[in-house]
Amino acid sequence: MMSEFEMKRLEKMRREALKNPSKHEWIKIPVFEKIYMIGDELYGEFKGDKTPRRVKDYTIGACRSKKD
Repeated sequence: MMSEFEMKRLEKMRREALKNPSKHEWIKIPVFEKIYMIGDELYGEFKGDKTPRRVKDYTIGACRSKKD
């Protein structure tokens, strides 16, 4: 079992790892509950939201091009 100090240290390391070091902003990581194909494209659904979304809109390349 970990001490309270170790748990706080691990939580701090986790928060720092999720930050984008160049912009100091949180990186959002969507997690699809279900992924399927419609035609030639991959679609996914988030947990609690059954709206189909294109997976390619949530890739690293899509995120970088929106910010530039």
